[in-house]
Amino acid sequence: MSAPVTRQLPFSEEAEKALLCSMLIGGSDVIDDCREVLTVDAFFVPRNAKMFEILCLAADGGVPMEATAITEELRTAGLLEQVGGADYVSELFGFLSSAVNFEYYLDVVREKWLARQIIVTCSDAARKAYDDTCDIGALLEETQGKVVGIGQLASSSEQVRPVAETVPEVVESLEALHKKRGKPTGISTGFVDLDRMTGGLQRGRTYYIGGRPAMGKSSIGSELAERCAEQGLPVVIFSVEMTSHELTEVMLCRRARVDLLRLRDGFFSKSGIAKMKEEAEWLKTAPIYIDDSPSLSIFDFRARARRAVKKLGAKLIVIDYVQRMRSISKRAQQTREQEINEIAQGISETAKELMVPVVVLAQLNRRNEERSDKMPELSDFRESGSLEQEAHFVGLLHRPAYYCRSDSKMEREAEKFEMSVEDFQKLTLLIVAKQRRGPTGIVKLLFEREFARFVSEDETRPFVSNDPEKRQEKWQL
Repeated sequence: MSAPVTRQLPFSEEAEKALLCSMLIGGSDVIDDCREVLTVDAFFVPRNAKMFEILCLAADGGVPMEATAITEELRTAGLLEQVGGADYVSELFGFLSSAVNFEYYLDVVREKWLARQIIVTCSDAARKAYDDTCDIGALLEETQGKVVGIGQLASSSEQVRPVAETVPEVVESLEALHKKRGKPTGISTGFVDLDRMTGGLQRGRTYYIGGRPAMGKSSIGSELAERCAEQGLPVVIFSVEMTSHELTEVMLCRRARVDLLRLRDGFFSKSGIAKMKEEAEWLKTAPIYIDDSPSLSIFDFRARARRAVKKLGAKLIVIDYVQRMRSISKRAQQTREQEINEIAQGISETAKELMVPVVVLAQLNRRNEERSDKMPELSDFRESGSLEQEAHFVGLLHRPAYYCRSDSKMEREAEKFEMSVEDFQKLTLLIVAKQRRGPTGIVKLLFEREFARFVSEDETRPFVSNDPEKRQEKWQL
């Protein structure tokens, strides 16, 4: 890509030569440090770029960093004349007396490289923006993607941390765990059994909740957001499927216990109106923020999530739902599976970067309907298996009563669960199919569909020990 600028792009030939000399003097140690944060493109002068490439290859091949050996490597590769011959190699060897200040020259070369990347990207965007036929939305997303890529280059210089730095924070977290004795150490989900299994929603982790239509994905997502807000913690919902009006309506009816169907036709009581007004006052002050952009790219999401954490202090992010998101990178355009892979990776990177939990709602395919028990499995994620790979936690929603097509079958299935038909119709199984560093099993919830509200099967059961058998005995079918 060429930049439509009249000024010379920033570079420092002296810093490039000093860095190459440092690599020659310092050998493999300095070379490894340099290529950890630089690529060939970091060198503006063509012959310096070729020298960098040859030095890296020579280090990998065990070639000694001597003038004669490097000259021969260049000659074998057919590059000797392109870099200025043996004289230039000799010049580089004598450019500095030591490699002690190589980090300074490394920073200069790297900063000039990043500056060029920014100039070229923004100049190209400006040139395209002048075109009256330009799709501004597509150009904005393309530019955002490139800027994110530059940001990743800029952050690649982070050094490996010694374990000594992490020991104090680990000891502190272990002490907190001991004090809480099984109670949530993260953000409480509001569902006692789920909190017991997960310890609450933990910072930097991704929580995928999948289900077929009508299983209650959107309801549990917004309810988790409410539970977070009730603890005084700001939460952001990226609602790609529902508008902010619809989502607020659902939350209001859930809290006021007003039937959603009655709300739509206006047949609800005066007491219902009073209750909704009362709950509306709470919602007005609740730290809940909604982004209902109908078309959300992974680049938009990452930028907006960063702003939400920085400006709003968001402690939880909810996405409804992942298959409605998109990516505009060239690689993502190859297949839908590749696009979903890129989106899932971007979500994981965002959670880790911002150190907040991210709840991701996802659609499942129809494979469960081919099974006799209709139970969903990890492999049922629609369009991509990378969702389950990227997730720290995967929960699959299943409402057994949904698949009962007759009253007699409903009664038989309710009997299996030792429940009344009325309770069985509400029963929702949250199948914890994957959890890193945690138990798997089944959390039983009751879904009050008319209010789009989930409740725990047993809200009063006390916390139990961490013994796997005791923790899971209530969750096995």
